[in-house]
Amino acid sequence: MLRFIQGIVVVGLLLTFSYFATAQRGTPNPQGYRELRQLELESCDADSIIVLPGAFSPDNNLFAAPGRFDRAIGIWDTRTGSTVLIVRDNPSLVAALAWSPDSSKLASGGGGAFGHEVRVWDIMSGENISTFAGHQNAVRSLAWSPDGRMLLSGSWDNTIRIWDIATEQLLVTYEVIDLEIQRHFRDAQVETVSWSYDDSVIAAGSTVIPRSMTRDWSGLVTIWHDSLEPALVRSETPILSIDPIGTGPITAMTWIPDSQLLVVGDDAGFIWAWNKNTTEVSIVLDGHGEAIHMVSTNPDGTRIAGSSDNGTVYIWDVDAFGIIAEIPSVGRTALGWNQGGTNVFTAGSDCIIHIWEVLTVDP
Repeated sequence: MLRFIQGIVVVGLLLTFSYFATAQRGTPNPQGYRELRQLELESCDADSIIVLPGAFSPDNNLFAAPGRFDRAIGIWDTRTGSTVLIVRDNPSLVAALAWSPDSSKLASGGGGAFGHEVRVWDIMSGENISTFAGHQNAVRSLAWSPDGRMLLSGSWDNTIRIWDIATEQLLVTYEVIDLEIQRHFRDAQVETVSWSYDDSVIAAGSTVIPRSMTRDWSGLVTIWHDSLEPALVRSETPILSIDPIGTGPITAMTWIPDSQLLVVGDDAGFIWAWNKNTTEVSIVLDGHGEAIHMVSTNPDGTRIAGSSDNGTVYIWDVDAFGIIAEIPSVGRTALGWNQGGTNVFTAGSDCIIHIWEVLTVDP
């Protein structure tokens, strides 16, 4: 049973809550989708790019993916497949990418042994317009504030940080696990971060590493209030931490638009949704069977797309907790939705972008 803690985590003194919904497995409907289009990315070598952490821009007109060996970042037009920009003067391998809300800028996080900076690139000019230094290990995830003024970064150094884009200043640093929980877990590696659409909270999903060699690595989800005027700086204690004993390592995260629900994927192949106000589990989706690498919701929050190691993209109906489409892909897959919420974009390790229409069917 999952356990939740309000305020500071105190291992051994846990408040236990029951599930709001139990695990559900839907039956894939073979008529749940149809392919509208596919585009081969120009000058893209499947052996030399990393599809994840590849990212579709918010307007879905661009797709970005880092190089596997050469530290470059490629950006392609999803309408034509043509190359828009190749960033070659990046000093470090890239472990994270995130688009600004207006799709005009791209943030990258350093994942190399000696480069842990966060950089912001202007898409029109290709220039590095901002650099943020401070993390002590790989930057694994990035998220922009809804107004595009701030950038959230999560790292394997047990911290998340918030940066001001205009001033290039560090605004606040949060440690994911505090001194109390460190009695049982020696380290936390932040794998994914997300900023709520209503700009009220930020969240981090992590792998926590136990001190005892007899215990498995576990997952931790932590949520903080977000209000920069000026409560954010004062809110050093998370408002919610999910007991790391309860889940596997957290590997993906997003918020459902116009909702209080945080959707996360874990290493065991489950997709969960927590209500940030009631600390209840609202949805548990079981179907992937392998580690989740990305979750994405359509704009009206009625559907969740998830990709995993099994090379299949599942589309879930939020209300019915069921699978409405099982879309084939190649390897780890990046995901995006159109503004209407009916079409899902996928990019697999074959350098091909597919656009699928998700049909209205009963799960």
